[in-house]
Amino acid sequence: NAQNSLGFSYVNGYGVRASLSMAVRYWVEAAKGGHYLSRYNLGILERDNGNFDLALAHFSIGAEMGYEDSLTAILGMCVNGFVAKSDYAKALKGYQEAKAEMATESRKAAAR
Repeated sequence: NAQNSLGFSYVNGYGVRASLSMAVRYWVEAAKGGHYLSRYNLGILERDNGNFDLALAHFSIGAEMGYEDSLTAILGMCVNGFVAKSDYAKALKGYQEAKAEMATESRKAAAR
């Protein structure tokens, strides 16, 4: 989470000189560590730069981690013709599985 926050600070110039390359550096590190929001941020950057395959990859990982905004981003790319319906269907399945797993884990924790 700290690396994601640093990336956010660099992209917006909060307390540091704005630097997209530094933001990406921190988001990549956070994403490698399993941070869903960093995956989303990287997906947004790739999508906005027209790199739809890379954007899909980042958003798909985020969706498979249960992050709804990533799933919504894939839907938007699908509606606009940048990714296939099958890509959205796969991401939706991963998202639903993640949410089901989270619900199961929550139930187990509550039962303890």
